Amino acid sequence: VPGERIYVICINMLGGCGGTSGPATINPDTGEPYGLQFPVVTVHDMVRSQRMLLDALGVKRLHAVIGGSMGGFQALVWGILYPDFVERVIPVASSGSSNQWMIVTNRVQIDAIQTDANYNNGNYHRGQHPDTGVAIARMIGFTTFISPLMMEKKFAKAHQSIREPFRDRYFKEQMFHEAEQYLRKQAEPFSENFDANSMVYLLQTWNHFDLARRYGTLAKAVEPIKAPVMLIAATGDNLFPPYLNENVVMAMEVHGKQARLELIDDDCRSRP
Repeated sequence: VPGERIYVICINMLGGCGGTSGPATINPDTGEPYGLQFPVVTVHDMVRSQRMLLDALGVKRLHAVIGGSMGGFQALVWGILYPDFVERVIPVASSGSSNQWMIVTNRVQIDAIQTDANYNNGNYHRGQHPDTGVAIARMIGFTTFISPLMMEKKFAKAHQSIREPFRDRYFKEQMFHEAEQYLRKQAEPFSENFDANSMVYLLQTWNHFDLARRYGTLAKAVEPIKAPVMLIAATGDNLFPPYLNENVVMAMEVHGKQARLELIDDDCRSRP
């Protein structure tokens, strides 16, 4: 439509550590961060809080709801909770539930944070923060995002350090692969800027997301959705493999609803 404008609104997740309330938010009753006293958060809670903001802004309808990973969870829930408010639902690299691979890897990340000596049962704001645990958790997360084939494509096999291998018997300086260097560079800034309790909360929210369990079946869960749904997945995605998206499409088709899956081919195997 000539002259029509589309505005992009990005809302931080409820339970995060900036922009929206989370464990790092100051509890007005105590003057201290909520920490583990912050309420348990679900994806449905996140979406309801986003709707409250849009109502406050005077937004009457959304052209599309787009989100990746946990944002894709929210996109689906938007279509379920507010079917007349949303014109399109586009989950990217997401699914209708957390599978067992996500659950176990997220659990290890949570344990990495909570077993850090500085975690102090979530009460670390007056002392040293559990940066090491958060960094390790982030590195674990990065290893789950892409398949082994994509790892081979992304990183060179050559050693990247001038040090001779295994010279340091404690392995403190044993960072000589490109992939190892990449993990460290990604994790260190993240651990300095992201609240540990927020990461624990968001990982727990992720692990407990299961539309089929909440509504009885996945087909019953998506039945209220009126908007067309386009799911986008990558063949090389180790965390959200395409079959999880296919399950959502099939659940939509049970009710004759419009849904399709767009695949990005990340196959990096060498060809003759």
